[in-house]
Amino acid sequence: MEEENEINQKKKNKKDKDKKIMEKKYKELIKLFEPLNDGIKLTNPIHENTLNQQYYGEFDEKKGLKHGRGIWKCQDGFYEGYFCKGYANGKGILKSSDSIFKGEFKGGEKFYGEEIFNDGTKFTGKYHKDQFLNGKIIYSDNSVYEGSFKNNLKDGEGKYDYYRAKKKEIYVGHWKNDLKDGKGVCTFGNGDVFDGLWINGKMAEHGKYFIFKEKKWIELPV
Repeated sequence: MEEENEINQKKKNKKDKDKKIMEKKYKELIKLFEPLNDGIKLTNPIHENTLNQQYYGEFDEKKGLKHGRGIWKCQDGFYEGYFCKGYANGKGILKSSDSIFKGEFKGGEKFYGEEIFNDGTKFTGKYHKDQFLNGKIIYSDNSVYEGSFKNNLKDGEGKYDYYRAKKKEIYVGHWKNDLKDGKGVCTFGNGDVFDGLWINGKMAEHGKYFIFKEKKWIELPV
């Protein structure tokens, strides 16, 4: 009987020790994030270690999957937020080596939110397979693009406000592979306007051109 009590006490001591370790790990990880401020506390949290990964949070023990609220230290950074069937899903924060993303996740991928990069570039909008899909991006040089993307490049319809020789220019139209391509209107820094066709970032001289100094439009080609 005495031996059995001793064994039970050792098990209890080990359990208490593991709990303290988990709580310490949780506090260390939580410092890396701004809190979600949703007022929800973890229930039945567990802590697991795998190769180069660390998780503290709610868990589906039957399926062996992260499920609920938790913090995950993975190979590419840290994630705090909600999980569903093992994947980041719902509101969350992801801190990687080059950016911090705050927003919504679906099936383990970024879906909608705000991402700030190390160079100061900020994107706000929708994602597809962790890449920009549609939204607004403010670059580190303060130029601004709002529209569609493909492979994280301007692609499709969009508006771009930027500076050339310290003068503001505005382009509204079609893009392809980060270049003006297709029909678009560009207002240049000197007040001139070109409304027509663009190919690989250059005017194709098919359209009309407004000469600001002369206050007149001319058709191209002349």
